Amino acid sequence: MKGLAMHNEYENDSFAATRVDQVQVIRFKQNLLHHLTELDDKEALVQCLEHAGGDDSVRVILILGCPEKPPTRETLNYISNLVSDRKNEHRLARVFNALDQLVLGIKANPKVIIHGDCGEILSPFFNLSLACDYRIVGDQARFRFASLELGLLPKGGGVYFLREKLGAGKTWDILLSGESISAPKALEMGLVDRVVPSGLLEDETMVFARELCKKPKGLLWGAKKLLNCPANSLPAYLKFENMVLLENIYSEGFKKRMDKKLE
Repeated sequence: MKGLAMHNEYENDSFAATRVDQVQVIRFKQNLLHHLTELDDKEALVQCLEHAGGDDSVRVILILGCPEKPPTRETLNYISNLVSDRKNEHRLARVFNALDQLVLGIKANPKVIIHGDCGEILSPFFNLSLACDYRIVGDQARFRFASLELGLLPKGGGVYFLREKLGAGKTWDILLSGESISAPKALEMGLVDRVVPSGLLEDETMVFARELCKKPKGLLWGAKKLLNCPANSLPAYLKFENMVLLENIYSEGFKKRMDKKLE
């Protein structure tokens, strides 16, 4: 991970990390799910997110799904074999642990994280997307929850995120229907935030990421903290809101910005 720590550049069989101005770009590769059983690959991805989250020169993290995905049947067969063979218990535990770490790492990361993807997106990857702050997908993208086919709930917080966005009833419908969700339908349901031509996905997501980088740092940081605050009660939220606002107000960056406005 030395290359990543020094230059924000890193690559292995699972992903490639590159730095574009204030945007840390992470590109997933084919068969990412398979490689998550490799400890080094998983740790490298987790460390990449943590490093970008702690780097003051990074304003936005952009995660891009692999445009050349493996055949869906191949991935479903991999999942089926993984969960059905008792000899794979340790590998299964590693995949579960890796997905948990990635989802929690994305949610806890202080930077705004955008996810861009296209093609057929299976539930483990859509769950990672739902953990991000903003989702942009190609117009030909389709989301597939193979819950009925596999007889499994989607791993990676899928039910949690779907219930949060859609409520229990619609979450049941998605899990039990077996039907994929088109990009326009996902936009209508609020599961994604923007749909763009598939051929322009990377360009459009980078344009949006650059625009976010122009926003006040304290605004981005504070909004992310508040949006991810557990909605236990209004008093708890308002107390947490005060803390976030005061941290922003007393920051040196905010003071300089206000001083400049008053000149």
